[in-house]
Amino acid sequence: MNAAASAPGRGMLRGLFVGSFAVLGSTVPFLATFLRERGVNGGTFVFVMAALPLGRMLVGPWAGTLADTRGLTRTALRFGAGLALVGATGMLLELSTGTLVASVLVFSVGVAPVGPLVDSLALSFLRDQPAQYGSLRGWGSGGYLLASFGVGWWVDLSDGSPFWASLVALCLVFACAMGLPAPERPDAQDRSEDGASLDPLLIPLLLAGGLHFGVHVACSALLDVHLQSIGLPSRWTGTAIACGVLVEIGVMSRAAWWLPRLGARRVFVAVLFLAAVRWWAMTGVASPLEVVAVQSMHGVTFGAFWVAAVALVDRRSGPARRARGQAALSGAVAGGGALFGLAGGAALVEATNTLMLFQVGIGVALLAGCVALFGVRE
Repeated sequence: MNAAASAPGRGMLRGLFVGSFAVLGSTVPFLATFLRERGVNGGTFVFVMAALPLGRMLVGPWAGTLADTRGLTRTALRFGAGLALVGATGMLLELSTGTLVASVLVFSVGVAPVGPLVDSLALSFLRDQPAQYGSLRGWGSGGYLLASFGVGWWVDLSDGSPFWASLVALCLVFACAMGLPAPERPDAQDRSEDGASLDPLLIPLLLAGGLHFGVHVACSALLDVHLQSIGLPSRWTGTAIACGVLVEIGVMSRAAWWLPRLGARRVFVAVLFLAAVRWWAMTGVASPLEVVAVQSMHGVTFGAFWVAAVALVDRRSGPARRARGQAALSGAVAGGGALFGLAGGAALVEATNTLMLFQVGIGVALLAGCVALFGVRE
């Protein structure tokens, strides 16, 4: 029986997922406002906002390589969480603008590898039960949902800093990383691949995933702008996003049932094409209930997408390159894809309108689906 089969092992993994995503939920939605209030503008503002996705592209793969080749996954996770704690502490203090920016950068560099390292640890513990990954990852979505909405209310009612919640969540990540037992080492045959590079057949998967997620990021970030343009108040933005995440949790928690039956590649390709239907539907929504119904598709177009992508990457990477594989996925999707979506979406809406954003999203979704259909293999 491996460590994941024990109650303490599963408890620590759940805590890691809840904590790591609560960090994002208590930081990402509030960081831009915080920086503006502290006088960070212009190129510095853009650079700091881009630090987290850039970190996922640059720091994440390096941390993954260190974890795989030296067997230091838990150590790298503890170091990342500790570094992020230092940065979050600095963000809570009344510091000069330069020191504040440095604190945000330290926080971003520390947080960047946490997600793929937690994924890698979960897959290592679940080596004989990979379909159980979704049920663990659903705890992360729950942590993000509770943090983003809970912190939003707390900030409004108390006028406190959202980064207190980030600090608490990082302490949870650090404590669970300290208490997590060591996963089983790969077999000797698997360890012989330690120095091998990632399978080039992963490139179409990473490209398709980055395109797919880029549209998701752009449309989510600019959802409130679109709803205001059609005369709907901002409360429906939060309601729609919450419903999407709730569906996502349900989809992920049932992955052990649907993933073996449908197959990871089939699900991956299907949800990429389904995203085109979602963006097409958004071009015609007019009522709050229509917005909520369409946004609920996020539970499938992201929830099923992520579980399938993690499974495909893990299958191609193998146990000896597991952390590198998950870091590459995070770098391509939450790094490159997020930068592409945020920059491209903002520029497009600035030049046209949010309706055009969804129309372009249809084309990008179809392109991503075709890349996956013809390029991704089991």
